[in-house]
Amino acid sequence: MGNDNAYWDWRDEQLKAGERAKGEEPCQVCGEPVPARAHWKHRDRHVCSPRCNLTLNRRFNRRIERGEITRPPVFSPDPQGARPARAFRTLPAGSLFPYEIQGYSPKPGDVVERHGSVIAVHRAVDLPDYAIPWRRGCRADAQSAHLPPPVPEAATPTTPHHLLHRVQG
Repeated sequence: MGNDNAYWDWRDEQLKAGERAKGEEPCQVCGEPVPARAHWKHRDRHVCSPRCNLTLNRRFNRRIERGEITRPPVFSPDPQGARPARAFRTLPAGSLFPYEIQGYSPKPGDVVERHGSVIAVHRAVDLPDYAIPWRRGCRADAQSAHLPPPVPEAATPTTPHHLLHRVQG
């Protein structure tokens, strides 16, 4: 699962303007003085208001889109160490917990069986675009008619760095 705050921590570090403003330093967006009682994040970024903070964020997003700033990987590494792929099964009735688990989540290569349904775990980047909900987009081109149907929304897990699909056979 990794650290869900890693991206936002990185982003905050990128938007900081050196030392925290103590008051009356110029806003890096509009030039007005940064109030001494401004929100601490605004003082870290040397912006005078929520509007200037939003403008700073939008400028930062545009720099990322233009490739001027390289984003860190979207997902943090799993703190669980490397291990061989394994199968996770449903445990017999009466067990303290109904499923076999290890660490935060299954890893790519694992097979998960839940009440007779078997799925294989893959990294999202290893799957074709049609299987990844955020890459689906509009398929108006002629070749899209030959693609398999998208994975149903109900089949997508809550853990974003793994997409699960049914094992064929």
